[in-house]
Amino acid sequence: MNECFNSLSSKNIKSLTSTSSDNIWIGTDEGLLELNLSNGKIMNRSDNHKLLNVWTVHKGSNNNLWIGCYGEGLKELDLTSKKIKSWNIKPEGIVSTAFDYVKTIVEDDDGTVWIGYWGGGLIRLNSISGKIEHWRSENKKENNLSYNDVWVLHKDTKGRIWIGTNGGGLNLYRGAKYNDFYLFNQHSDEKHRINSNSIYSICESVFGNNERNKTILWVGTSNGLNKMIINDVKDFGQHEIPVIEIKHFTIKNGLADNNIYSIVEDFNGDLWMGTGSGISLLKTKDEKFINFSYSDELNKNVVNSNSALRLEYGTILFGCLSGLNFFIRKE
Repeated sequence: MNECFNSLSSKNIKSLTSTSSDNIWIGTDEGLLELNLSNGKIMNRSDNHKLLNVWTVHKGSNNNLWIGCYGEGLKELDLTSKKIKSWNIKPEGIVSTAFDYVKTIVEDDDGTVWIGYWGGGLIRLNSISGKIEHWRSENKKENNLSYNDVWVLHKDTKGRIWIGTNGGGLNLYRGAKYNDFYLFNQHSDEKHRINSNSIYSICESVFGNNERNKTILWVGTSNGLNKMIINDVKDFGQHEIPVIEIKHFTIKNGLADNNIYSIVEDFNGDLWMGTGSGISLLKTKDEKFINFSYSDELNKNVVNSNSALRLEYGTILFGCLSGLNFFIRKE
């Protein structure tokens, strides 16, 4: 396995996902790569005519892979035929190249595709009908999307969609009843304040959360880590904010760096974070940090934003500007 990972040392790895225990899909600025762990083979699955600059990859629910590209917009890969479809998504009445720059993608429980753009805001796509709904930041509209640079999307275990922006804080979609957003930023009231408006990564605690009526989100920003404990209400009232506690962590608490680009949870419920200065491991039970620096044989390159993956057998991967950092689970 080490040989497979080491063979990627020259690649700028921007995104990672898996479609089985043996197959890892890797987004790079030189195409979409498929790594088969059982035989070590790496195949470039980009279009035949050009190499895609892939920013994000997301496993779909219909034997497909959603691909977000720099300059090429949204693509969809059929995992059986390995053929790529291009989606031409252009909101009516808006002329902009921003919709060619897809930064993040997530599918919701209905199979609808949410797409975050660099400068284009947020789009919800019905991939069967082709119908889209578009949100963008408008200063005069209350409860609208806070910022047009959408850096990370996350669907939590309750089906809620969280939208992290690079400059406008964290948004929570309030569902079809209201069709708008809550905003958490560094200017919110003290109980609902996060420590930066630049959101780089979101990770939900699965193995470290023993309370059924609460959700724990870990939010990585340009100014440290936020632990958000969310009250699991199904219907948000006009003034009811479903967050009951936010706790902040920075270098003062032991983080290696305040820039938290990627987060992944291990089977113990502990957090592995790719930062601007190496890897930080947070032991969540006692809230203690263990930092791994370049002297610990790490890849001496910055971890990319939202580029981390836990494999089925526990190995942790981080995508970097040149290759991977990986931590193999020991029994």
